[in-house]
Amino acid sequence: MTIKISIECDGLDCFNSMDIDECDTPEVSIRFSKWEQDPSEDSFHYCPNCWPKVKREIDKRDSD
Repeated sequence: MTIKISIECDGLDCFNSMDIDECDTPEVSIRFSKWEQDPSEDSFHYCPNCWPKVKREIDKRDSD
């Protein structure tokens, strides 16, 4: 039996995904693949293309 784990980007209109190696935990795979986890919501993950935009929105929201 093979188990496949993948993460899909939560960015608006983004369809990027990443497969998780069964030997790694999702956190390890995310960290080494340059994907980012939303600091305020553990279930949201963003690909390297979407993260800069999301980070700017988070920073702007936090500064208001």
